[in-house]
Amino acid sequence: MFGSGRTLTDRFEIRTRTGRFDLSKFKFVIGAAALLYSIFTYSAASAVAHGLHGFGFDAVADSPDAEVLDFKYGNSGSPGTHASGLSPVQGGTSTYLTGKPGETLFVKWRLKIDPTQVYEKTVDLRGLLPANMSEHTIYFVVQNTELYVFLVTPIKRLPDEEIIGPRKFRENRVHQIFP
Repeated sequence: MFGSGRTLTDRFEIRTRTGRFDLSKFKFVIGAAALLYSIFTYSAASAVAHGLHGFGFDAVADSPDAEVLDFKYGNSGSPGTHASGLSPVQGGTSTYLTGKPGETLFVKWRLKIDPTQVYEKTVDLRGLLPANMSEHTIYFVVQNTELYVFLVTPIKRLPDEEIIGPRKFRENRVHQIFP
């Protein structure tokens, strides 16, 4: 149809008042733009599908009798989702992530009154989190020998609702998801 091995893009041109503009010379630029567009829309769609969600803890405020030695949320390796190598972990972390939420949370800690005894728990988060994690935060607290995991929602708590979880989230509706 186009003759001697020519393709549709070989014949694609734009006619202007001053003449014709042949786009066949810009195949690489057009292809690169299409590739970048598809990558961007896939990334944006993934972020929208799973939402921007948070992960964190504050050992100083919420777990003053314990030292968090190690932690790991999911497998992303993003900063703030795992211990940086310092033991005990200094303070805590607060980070926001796009994409699919982590499937597990691992925490290792010891109590300050008995530093020889080390505790650790791995929580399987699958089935505990909503399908849409947008603007939600996974937050953990260590109290004595127990690990507590909370899901902080973006929904404001009603005045007559019970306060669940750390005081810093008393304005939000919070669910204890473990234990």
